[in-house]
Amino acid sequence: MKAFFHVLLLCLAATSMAKLKLTNAPRLTPKTIEFAVANNQLSLYIQVPTSNPSHVLMTFDPSANANYISQRLGKKLGCGDIQLLTTTGIPVPEDTILADALNSTSISVKCSDRMLKLAEFDSTRLQRFLSVVAPHDDNEYPYNSIDILGNTLTGGGKYLTEFLRYHWGTLHPFQTYPAGETGMYHLNSGHPLSSNSEAFSIPSDDEVRIAMASDWGAGTYESAYVAAQLMQSDPHWTLHLGDVYYIGTEDEVRANVLGIAPDGAKQGVTWPWGSRGSFAFMGNHEMYSRAYGYFDLWLPTLGVRTTTTGSLSGQKASYVDLENKYWRILGLDSGYNTYTKVWLDSSNNPQPDEVIDWLTNVVKLNDPNDNRGLVILSHHQAISAFQSVYLASPTQLADLIPANRTILWLWGHEHRLAFYEEQTLDLGDGKFLKLHSRCVGNSGFPTAVDKAPSNARDTLLKLYDDRAYMVDSGIRDVQVGFNGYMQIKLLKNSLTIEYRSLAVDTTSQSLSPKDSSLLVTETFVSDQTGNVQLQSFVVNDPNLTVVDNN
Repeated sequence: MKAFFHVLLLCLAATSMAKLKLTNAPRLTPKTIEFAVANNQLSLYIQVPTSNPSHVLMTFDPSANANYISQRLGKKLGCGDIQLLTTTGIPVPEDTILADALNSTSISVKCSDRMLKLAEFDSTRLQRFLSVVAPHDDNEYPYNSIDILGNTLTGGGKYLTEFLRYHWGTLHPFQTYPAGETGMYHLNSGHPLSSNSEAFSIPSDDEVRIAMASDWGAGTYESAYVAAQLMQSDPHWTLHLGDVYYIGTEDEVRANVLGIAPDGAKQGVTWPWGSRGSFAFMGNHEMYSRAYGYFDLWLPTLGVRTTTTGSLSGQKASYVDLENKYWRILGLDSGYNTYTKVWLDSSNNPQPDEVIDWLTNVVKLNDPNDNRGLVILSHHQAISAFQSVYLASPTQLADLIPANRTILWLWGHEHRLAFYEEQTLDLGDGKFLKLHSRCVGNSGFPTAVDKAPSNARDTLLKLYDDRAYMVDSGIRDVQVGFNGYMQIKLLKNSLTIEYRSLAVDTTSQSLSPKDSSLLVTETFVSDQTGNVQLQSFVVNDPNLTVVDNN
């Protein structure tokens, strides 16, 4: 979104109302192109130099013949016309129809001596990719995907006018927990904790369910569907990792989060509450309007449920600690310090001093004898193969987390789902942070479908979701990715995450409000030394893009 503003100020008037720019894959010079049969799947591979991984995902009308495919694919790769070959090396006849060969043919792209497997999708998936999702009633919810996208005239103009209207002025004061409240709650009961040690005296062996989304506050029917599906697991807690669009104004919070229908819409979109409570953390978009909508309107509707009335008590601050005798889940604020009056937002966004004081003196994050598993939640990313990174918070945490401790970090900001290998961040000055990391910013804002970047191996990207479908904008079809969410289950020292997305109802050819696609299932365990270890990782949907880092 930051890059959008940079471009917008120069070329807004020239932007097409329904145009969505998609990042083109880097041009490659492959030696040969090969087709091979692989278990009734059309598998796309690309073999590239180690220093320049990339891939090209080509889509064709099912009636396209081999000659047309060869020309398109060759042009995309920058190598002229190519020849399609079967497993046995026999050229595919030029008049062969793709649909006829689809269930017996797979694709591999050979660029060097190294093979990088990038995606697999069967004939049903390919047909779905080529399909246009039926349009939704534009008047039902506050916005649609075309409205929200920054590089359309509608979306871009709205972002610019809202930003110019609300960005400058007095910043909302940073809120901290009032006297007598610690901001720590027990995962299994919701009981407010007076000290870090109290969690060990409360039963912690029952299953805890958490539903989580990020970059969700778009006010679209997709975000409404995600909200409804979040509740299918009957979560004890619902958590949001930041961003209400366009810029988190009070009116946008009312429409996109609190379910109050704005003028011209039949209904708003409502954030769902867990049976024990709900928390939302700060993103950069809330800060574009100086955080008044976030602090004054949304947070008072959240928090833990009271034992007397069952109502939510209100979220008092933009950070929280949910814990039991096995785990600590820390939701942090990487958004507040992105605010700057000079330009859009600052990439130097450390945790506010009040949060560091809380982590040190209340949560006691630096206690070497605390061997519970640690999960960090924030809006901004510490690792990325696609965009710039935000290292201020990781650097602060490296000073607090006991040395050689491995953690799990989940973040949003980038509108995609991406998984990275376990790695150690070298933050300079002798500071290191060892972590598993996931980008989960795909819940409401139209999801990015960028191709594998050139630094994929450098960042240890291992898997990401670039499945796409077409949205009928009324003028032209726009390609977007699938919005999704996470369902987390904690049972003693085990933590299992299911990553799900919205699915296409093949009968109505529209997104289903109830059905989801299970994409990935992974389980972590916290060992006796407090290290978070990945126990299992299962890719449930073969259509995700796998990056081989061997």
